[in-house]
Amino acid sequence: SGFYSYIFSSIFSEAAKRKYILNVLLLEKGDVKLTALKQCLDLEADGNILLAFTNEEIVKKFLKSNKPCILVDHEFKNLPIESVNINSYQASYDAVTYLYNKGHRKILFLNHFREWANPSRVNGVRNAIQDLKILQKNFYEIKMEPKEELAYEACVAMKGNLPPVTGIIGFSPDITFGFLRGLEKLGFKVPQDFSIISIGNINVEGSPKLSTVEFDLKLLGQIAVGRLIDKINGTNFCVANEMVRGNVTERGSVRDVSK
Repeated sequence: SGFYSYIFSSIFSEAAKRKYILNVLLLEKGDVKLTALKQCLDLEADGNILLAFTNEEIVKKFLKSNKPCILVDHEFKNLPIESVNINSYQASYDAVTYLYNKGHRKILFLNHFREWANPSRVNGVRNAIQDLKILQKNFYEIKMEPKEELAYEACVAMKGNLPPVTGIIGFSPDITFGFLRGLEKLGFKVPQDFSIISIGNINVEGSPKLSTVEFDLKLLGQIAVGRLIDKINGTNFCVANEMVRGNVTERGSVRDVSK
């Protein structure tokens, strides 16, 4: 995905600059075959960066290899391994706050159909709604798959049954952009009729005019490499979880309705 390609690029650049050989391993979901796992464990390198490893038993095998490891985009509080992650809770909370400060009091959340995919991101939205005292009757949620075309089709299928809101927050850029396209297909204008913001980074080249809360993925990669090199050199013994904050990037898809 674009998210991991950004991180890969940052890690490779930082490792090359600091002249270290690191294994960067991605396991987005499911188990890996034992043969493939053994190959990964036997790879020659100074250390391992594990991207999105959610299988605790596999992480334990890497820890037993006695080669320095660090997790990226996941955390195990019960294992002695450091991690670097994006702050999804803060980003989603800030997305709601951003709409609120622009005068929006009726908000739709385009949620992932599997909430456990990123509970922090979901809780950030819901807690912000509660803290800002937005009435529950003015807060709507629609769950959908994180695919642009499916979000587009879901929006078009609603036709005249769209919730009576002014502001929309998307769980991810794919969901948000698909829904935005659906709104335009139905004859609505963004941001005149609906203001919309996404959580997560989008590709700048050819990207839509979609405001987002984006993360500094270059910084995330640099932190991961730096922490791992410290472990390799024996100067980092902590098991902390460092979080990279998100920042609002305005691209013209949110209107100030308070004026």
